[in-house]
Amino acid sequence: VYGATWLDEATKDEPLDFFILFSSVSGVMGNIGQSDYAYGNRFMDHFAENREKMREKGERRGKTLSIAWPLWKDGGMTVDRQTQTWMEKKSGAVPLQTQDGLEAFEKMIASDKIQAALLAGDRAKLLVYIGIQPTPVSKEKSPGKIAPVPTEKLFEKVVADLKQLCED
Repeated sequence: VYGATWLDEATKDEPLDFFILFSSVSGVMGNIGQSDYAYGNRFMDHFAENREKMREKGERRGKTLSIAWPLWKDGGMTVDRQTQTWMEKKSGAVPLQTQDGLEAFEKMIASDKIQAALLAGDRAKLLVYIGIQPTPVSKEKSPGKIAPVPTEKLFEKVVADLKQLCED
């Protein structure tokens, strides 16, 4: 947060071609247990919007862009294999390949976007996970019909569901 603010202040009179902020998809999608990290990354997206407004008024120079990156396969921030497997199973996300990241970077700089987020993995599953696409309805289940659960079994069902979530 301070780094972006101070760097912008220090370069406000420089003839920049661009001012690019590298954030994380955690700022867009959130991440349990990393609220401070997610907040800092989300700040960069809002900062980019505000800086771009200042650029339009002539108060700053250089296109502003905030890129929310995922984990890179060969990046500095990594997770263990178990976490990677869980992420892929849960959301369809896999670490970004270097060449794909570099190509995306070039496209994002050339675009007119102020913010961009990049995800790698199973596209259909990712779109459902981030809420852009509704969850596909199974043909085996009739949409709109919910089987009633007897009240005395409700607690057991909730406990079983929580255990299943923890195992995933």
